[in-house]
Amino acid sequence: MNPTVVVLHGDQTGEELLQEAVRLLEQDVIGFKVDRRDFDLSLERRRQTRNQVVLDAAAALRECGYGLKAATITPEGSGDVGSPNAILRKQIDGRVIVRTGRLRRQGVARGSRPGRVGLPHGEDQPAHVQDRRRVRLHPRQAD
Repeated sequence: MNPTVVVLHGDQTGEELLQEAVRLLEQDVIGFKVDRRDFDLSLERRRQTRNQVVLDAAAALRECGYGLKAATITPEGSGDVGSPNAILRKQIDGRVIVRTGRLRRQGVARGSRPGRVGLPHGEDQPAHVQDRRRVRLHPRQAD
């Protein structure tokens, strides 16, 4: 049986970055087959389904244990669909440790290799990511 990765599609540039990450799951790159379960978490789809797609994606994450998520738009007004990240965290009893890498206006952040998006280092990093270098989504530890 092949491992399954849940792929949570997003909005705009987040989706473009996700497509680059998903390429790394191809069999000729990693040497084995990975099955995918795809979910469209774009703002438009979340509004159409009243967040049911987010709940379905969370169920798939619990079942499969692995996932890649693109950045999504969170509407600011109350009464809208809200944050898919908050829903996912609650549904899987997890927490997001780091956000994806970001590009500087001048190009790729210092310390990155060509063709790879990276986080800036040290004092150039936002305070909330300075000590967290890997992207992880994992269950909370039991006390």
